[in-house]
Amino acid sequence: MLSKDQTLNCINTLITIADQFSTIARIMSEAVETTPATPATPATPGASEHTDPHNTAPVELDADMMPWDSRINGASKLKLKKEGTWKLIKGVDKSIVSSVRSELRLSYPATTAPAPTPVPATTTPAPAPAPVPATTAPAPAPTPATTAPSVKYLVNDNEFTAEQLRAAGWSETDIARADQAPTIVPSPGITTFPALMQQITPAIAAGTLTDAQVVAACNRQNITSLVLVASRPDLIPAIHAELFPNG
Repeated sequence: MLSKDQTLNCINTLITIADQFSTIARIMSEAVETTPATPATPATPGASEHTDPHNTAPVELDADMMPWDSRINGASKLKLKKEGTWKLIKGVDKSIVSSVRSELRLSYPATTAPAPTPVPATTTPAPAPAPVPATTAPAPAPTPATTAPSVKYLVNDNEFTAEQLRAAGWSETDIARADQAPTIVPSPGITTFPALMQQITPAIAAGTLTDAQVVAACNRQNITSLVLVASRPDLIPAIHAELFPNG
């Protein structure tokens, strides 16, 4: 049994300990409030980043220059160590993977095989016309440029107007013998970007259309990427007519 003095000493000791814990708690609380925010971890050196045209935040790409997509890639957002590509969802159908990757490739073309930049017709010198043997039957009179201003001629797989060929030294007879470039008739049925994508995506997945063909069709309309066509709906009918000539 404790004496009265011993009991008072125990009580005073407990009060002192409680005061010390209170002081420690106050100091820790102030330290948390004054601790500066941890700076963002910098991106891993060598990580590939592209900018999504619909989002200003950088998008991390894998070794195949593909962004992470919740439809086919694991929620952990981890990459395979050997291949450097995003891990796929376990059991995901291969056809779904192919379709999604084809759709993503339109917005993130592979940098290992960039589409060739079209050379403006005005900077490409036209080749000299081949000599015509004297025994060759005379060519029909050429169509005046004023009656068919949109006609173009194929020379070494490049398109030239009659005016450009004349400037290069071609005669009217030589121009008449040249092969005319096919005329693309715009399709009146497809006039919106979503409708165009609804035809392009399954065609690429089925293998009836390639990324290179899509880029080439855009280049011929002076557009470098299919994504930019969304802001130029006036070009959609012509691009659709070239990619899907049968409608």
